[in-house]
Amino acid sequence: MPGWRGIVDCEVLEIQPPRRLVFSWRGDERYRLTTVTFTLAAVPEGTRLVFDHDGFRGFGGWISKRMMSGGWKSRMLDRQLPAALDVIAANGAAALMPLVP
Repeated sequence: MPGWRGIVDCEVLEIQPPRRLVFSWRGDERYRLTTVTFTLAAVPEGTRLVFDHDGFRGFGGWISKRMMSGGWKSRMLDRQLPAALDVIAANGAAALMPLVP
């Protein structure tokens, strides 16, 4: 997006392991602070992931949400999440942790 610095500033607002994670999300100082929530719920078929990115206001917020929802769905939820779950299934959760010197 023109003018975007490519960094998202986030702060964990709530964590209830292993069921819920809430964090703030701001892509740039020009944009309103929004909130991202991931919630896991047990269902008969296994586990349901509920995702919500909220806090968009006005017409500009509507446009921002429309633009971001494609990335969340196609990149994060449809591709990267299944790949991460495959790594965990094969190697355990520690395999996802970044290496820190």
